Amino acid sequence: MKIAVFGRTELRCSICVLLLVPAAAVLGKLPALMLALVSLAVHELSHAFMAARLGLVVSSIEVQPFGFIAELHTPPRTPSECLSVAAAGPFASLLIALCGAGLGKYIGHTSAAFQDFCSFNLSLGLMNLLPFLPLDGGRLALALIEKRIGRARAQRTLSLFGIIFGVLLFCAGIMLVSAADAAFNPTPLAAGFFIFISALSEFRCSCGTNIKASLAGLSRLRSGSAVRVVPIALRSDCTVRKALSFIGGRGYGIIFVVEAGATVGILDENIVLNAALCGESDAELSTLLPKHSASSAPNLPVFKR
Repeated sequence: MKIAVFGRTELRCSICVLLLVPAAAVLGKLPALMLALVSLAVHELSHAFMAARLGLVVSSIEVQPFGFIAELHTPPRTPSECLSVAAAGPFASLLIALCGAGLGKYIGHTSAAFQDFCSFNLSLGLMNLLPFLPLDGGRLALALIEKRIGRARAQRTLSLFGIIFGVLLFCAGIMLVSAADAAFNPTPLAAGFFIFISALSEFRCSCGTNIKASLAGLSRLRSGSAVRVVPIALRSDCTVRKALSFIGGRGYGIIFVVEAGATVGILDENIVLNAALCGESDAELSTLLPKHSASSAPNLPVFKR
């Protein structure tokens, strides 16, 4: 539900949040909910502020039951921009916790609500540094390793870790709730469920990242922009999907197809991409080679992958 528009950024609120407020009031948890929402708002607005400083367009900020979600209309263009945007949220949360701890030590006495506020920000900042998608630490790890193994492969690996972490956190929440002498705390349950669903969505999106990255590289090549050529050697039985995962987003790929230790043909990324767009993602590279390629392929060194 749209609440307001600030420039080119829409502020939205989920209906579930409106239902959560009266429920928290009935349970006597309204102050805790408000403090959590303020902490999450500062965390997410820090991402949006850093993105705006870098010239990126923030299309919307939505209030969800488990936090705020900022959606970028223009994604970060370089790994350094991705690092800056991802690090802004945990930095803001940890800064609030640090300043709150310093203020409490200076004053000598603070209320329980203020201590809970600082503790929540400390937990929020530290948890978001874990290298799992969709957490901010996963974004940081993605920016650091995507050039080495490809964006799609990195996103798939980090989101898989996020799925496992979400399941473990949810199970820990169930154990805490079932404990007879423990106070009811839905935070691990809610956080685990949110991380699991978001990580699963990231994992599904990673399946199409290879094609998107290849299309972006092909577009830069056609526009005359400088494109880094990535030579790579793959076996002839390697699938189109796997080939794109090796070269997607790293540059324009030139694939040396090898069989029995010898080069049997050469494919460029455009041929492999066309096969993927035609629904042949599971086809082997040998099926894409022209019939005369085995006799005309140069004697090139073979690098096993």
